[in-house]
Amino acid sequence: MIAPNKLNRQFNPEQLNTYWSGDITYIRTQQGWLYLATIMDLCSRRVISWAFSDKPNSELTTRALRLAVQNEELVVMWFFTPIKGVSTRVLLIKAH
Repeated sequence: MIAPNKLNRQFNPEQLNTYWSGDITYIRTQQGWLYLATIMDLCSRRVISWAFSDKPNSELTTRALRLAVQNEELVVMWFFTPIKGVSTRVLLIKAH
C-alpha cells in the first residue's frame, strides 16, 4: 500500500508544529559507530528532539519521536521506508 503524499513536496509549512521530519545519521567514535536520530519541525527548521544508539533501528527512531511528542498534543501519521537496507521510520506529524 502506498501512503498518500500529504506534503506534495511543499516542505515550507507556514505554521509551527504542523509537520515534522526525521532522519538518522551515523558518527564514528573510538568505540565504534554511534547513530543519531533527529526530529525537525519543517516550519522553524529547528531540531526539536534527538536520540543516540549503537544500532540504527526502529527503537532509535521511536525514542526520538517519543521525546518530541512528550510536550506536544499531536496526531501522529507514520510512514515506513527502507533506507540502505535498514528498516527505519520516516515520519510526518500533523497537529490537531
